[in-house]
Amino acid sequence: MVRHCICIDWLEIMVQGELVHFEQPLEQYEYGGGKYLLVKKGNGTLHFKHCYEVFQDGRKFATIFCAPRSPEIIKPDFIQVKIENTILYERFAINETEQFLQAMNWKIRNVTRLDIALDGADVLQLVDGWNQKIFGKKGRASVTCYYTGNRELQGFDIGKRSSDKWMTGYNKSAELEVSNKQYIRKFWELCGLQTFETVNGVTALKKIERLELKLRNEEIKKIAGFDWLKLADFSYLASILRMHCKNYFEFYDAKYETEKNRSRIPCIDTWCDWDAILAYHLDKLTAVETSEIYRMKMTAKTLYW
Repeated sequence: MVRHCICIDWLEIMVQGELVHFEQPLEQYEYGGGKYLLVKKGNGTLHFKHCYEVFQDGRKFATIFCAPRSPEIIKPDFIQVKIENTILYERFAINETEQFLQAMNWKIRNVTRLDIALDGADVLQLVDGWNQKIFGKKGRASVTCYYTGNRELQGFDIGKRSSDKWMTGYNKSAELEVSNKQYIRKFWELCGLQTFETVNGVTALKKIERLELKLRNEEIKKIAGFDWLKLADFSYLASILRMHCKNYFEFYDAKYETEKNRSRIPCIDTWCDWDAILAYHLDKLTAVETSEIYRMKMTAKTLYW
């Protein structure tokens, strides 16, 4: 049995390509020799005129939004693709996404949203301890706690939900009892995560806590050498999460509160075994470096395009 497992919980990408021609959307499109069926749904969204559900060999694979309402804000040939949550918990999700884009002849421009979920981490006790002033926390990100009427911590947010980066933690096994997403429990079992425990001779579902990192494009761009195809690698996901935990989701014993040099304070690291999930060091670009990369791209576009 393993202590942790990690996975993508949300993947939304912006691609460049074509689907609807001459403002005349069809009710259905077929691609890949019938492998992919795109079925029109509703009247679009605030930013896009048309919405299509994508079915891969009969099962729902993704939802796409095309034909921007404001071409001066979003380029006319930009298409937003959201991969289904059920697909993301399958082994070859990234590979199948790449195959779909190739079949559509679409070129990926950026990842607009990426959620990474770590299951099996002991995160609630850290935040509860911080709220009771047993632990201190590094970084300036705000903390919002959600308690039951019995003062039991059931979840928390780190940072603002409206920002380009925030985290949330909660009891995932309890949430599954409500959402009934059995494919997540199946994913746990395939990864070797222990989902049951025996106490006093009674076997019951084990409490499994989740920490989710939620990133939007502006934060994703700060990951040095980011490669969306590497998201198929669990160790790459773990490394991205570990990088974003630094000075954001780090706690220490409250006895160090008077220490002026916070970088010297030892952090509590028992909540997650980073070595077990093969997390390695990733560099994070500064705002200046990110702006410089953007400036060079714009210069190259002006000179050569």
